[in-house]
Amino acid sequence: MNAYSSVLRTLRARNVCETTISPPTSLTIADTEWVRQVVTNRALWVSPQSNFTIKRLGMFCNFADGLVFANANERLNVTLHTQAFTRLQVGTSITMVSGAKAATGVGFTGNISQNTILRVPYSGTEYQYVICADDPSTDTDVDLTDYAEANVTGASLVKLVALPNYHRLDFTRISELNYMYDIDEFVSPLAFASAAATDMVMWCEVNQTEFNYYKSSIDFLTRSVSPDYDGDAVHFDLVVEVEYTPQ
Repeated sequence: MNAYSSVLRTLRARNVCETTISPPTSLTIADTEWVRQVVTNRALWVSPQSNFTIKRLGMFCNFADGLVFANANERLNVTLHTQAFTRLQVGTSITMVSGAKAATGVGFTGNISQNTILRVPYSGTEYQYVICADDPSTDTDVDLTDYAEANVTGASLVKLVALPNYHRLDFTRISELNYMYDIDEFVSPLAFASAAATDMVMWCEVNQTEFNYYKSSIDFLTRSVSPDYDGDAVHFDLVVEVEYTPQ
C-alpha cells in the first residue's frame, strides 16, 4: 500500500496453450493452438470507474528452462483486451466440474457460441468468467478454453454482451520465457465504458491478432530437455501485474 492507496496484483491467464513435448525433437506451436483466456477470471476489482496501470507481463511455462527459441525472427506476441460488458441471462443452465473443460447444461444452441464469455458461480457470492472454446456441439454440451476452478451445478447461464469500445494493448517482443517485461500501460475504463456496464473483463490472445504479421507458428528447440519427459504436458500461462486503487 502506498501514499495513493493503490495496490499491486498479480493475475494469471492459465493455459493459453497446452501441448506435449518429445525431446530432442523441436516443439512447434501453431497459431491455432493458442486460445483466448480471461486474465481477470475471478478478480472483481476491475471497475468501470477505476483507472489502473498494467505494470508488467510475462509468458511462463513449466518447461521454460529447456525451451529455446529456434528462429531469430519469431517472438511471442500478446494482445490484452480490457472490455466492458453487460449481463444477459438467457434462461438456460450450466453444470461444470472442477478441473474439467467440458460443461453440460440446457439450451446452449442459439444462446452461446465460440468466444462467448460466461459469468458463472465460483464460491459463495463470488463468480468466475470462462470462455467458450467453440460453438456448442449439442444443445447440452460445450467446451471451455480453460479448466473450471469450481464445481457448478445447474446454475443460471449468464453470458456477457460486449459494449462496442475497449482498450487494447499489443506487446510483440516476448523472446524470453518466465520473465516479466515492464509495460506501464495506463488504462482508463471511463474512456470506453458506459453507465450500462456491469462487468469489466481483461482477456488475452497470443499470436492471434488480426494483423497477419503477428499470426505465426513458434519453434522451440528442446535438446536440453531429458528424453524422460517424452509425451509430457507443456503448458503456458500469461502473468500480468496490475496496479489499481480499490473502490
